[in-house]
Amino acid sequence: MEEFNIYVHRVFVDTFFESFYINVEKRESIEEKIEYINFNIQILKQKYNQYLDGLKPDLYTDHRLYVDEIIMLVLKLQDEKNNLKNSNSELTVYKWEIDEDKLKLLYEKLMDNFISSETTFETFKFLFSGRPINEAKEKIVWLKISRNKYPNKKSITDFIDVLIEKNIISIPNPIQKSEKILILNTLFSSKDRELKFTNSNFTTSGKTSEFRWELERLINTLL
Repeated sequence: MEEFNIYVHRVFVDTFFESFYINVEKRESIEEKIEYINFNIQILKQKYNQYLDGLKPDLYTDHRLYVDEIIMLVLKLQDEKNNLKNSNSELTVYKWEIDEDKLKLLYEKLMDNFISSETTFETFKFLFSGRPINEAKEKIVWLKISRNKYPNKKSITDFIDVLIEKNIISIPNPIQKSEKILILNTLFSSKDRELKFTNSNFTTSGKTSEFRWELERLINTLL
């Protein structure tokens, strides 16, 4: 092991979470965030073993202090991972707020235009059940595509946004962007190509899809 440097150790410990939080936010899904946390835990464990092998207490400094600081970083990372896992289990989907029969009507109006006939009513209904997302079993197959022949993800966010704006659905708990991404990726798919939402799908404020007007007209018939 290279010679122990107290200054380098101090900078590492004091700035560890500053850089960690910046980098973990770049990960778009909870699974990717947890994977990044596990990666950092392994790095800290390697440093811990290096400290055990190379540090010996002397007359002036008990180097166990530095070993303990690495242990504390590991424990905090494990707490971060547990919090992420719990947030996933507690996250709920949207909740339908008007007459139940209007939900079936919306499903029928979207059929073969916005959603595939492969999508059962029970699958569609779950999106608005207010239930924990980890209970989801199937995905809604979205039909709209963009000019580049890829799934038109903006039309999906327009669909959800219009329903919220019309007070037809609600969000039981305030959700962050990452949680909204998780809901959409868990509950929507495309017929021919992979459909995956990322942070970049939510960066253009005010931009809507070419299907927004059609969705508003269709949803207005429910009121």
